[in-house]
Amino acid sequence: MAGRTQQDGNGEDQVMALFLKAIETVGGSGSLVSGRRMDWLPDLMQASYIIVLQEERHHSPETIADEVGVTMETIESVLSAPTESAIERLKNEPPDEQAEREYVAGGVARLAWQDLQAHHPH
Repeated sequence: MAGRTQQDGNGEDQVMALFLKAIETVGGSGSLVSGRRMDWLPDLMQASYIIVLQEERHHSPETIADEVGVTMETIESVLSAPTESAIERLKNEPPDEQAEREYVAGGVARLAWQDLQAHHPH
């Protein structure tokens, strides 16, 4: 059996599953490409890491901020983002400001997380 890497310990498989689900949630990779929104991928990946570290690893916001290398404001934004309006906000009028993008990406990733949990509970 192969040894666990640091990434495995951080839930790499769960992060990737959530990231892919978040892409699917916004209409798939084709939708991101055709809508010229490929620049959203880093925000969706970051939000996926934050959510998995909180939900699966039960890390504190401070620990997550240190581990991911972002501010507490970013962590709070991602974790408090509403899921209800996230998709519409991304599709209709994607925000330009980084803080707003993190907030919307957090909502999308949280929505994807809820969907994953509904279909694959622990």
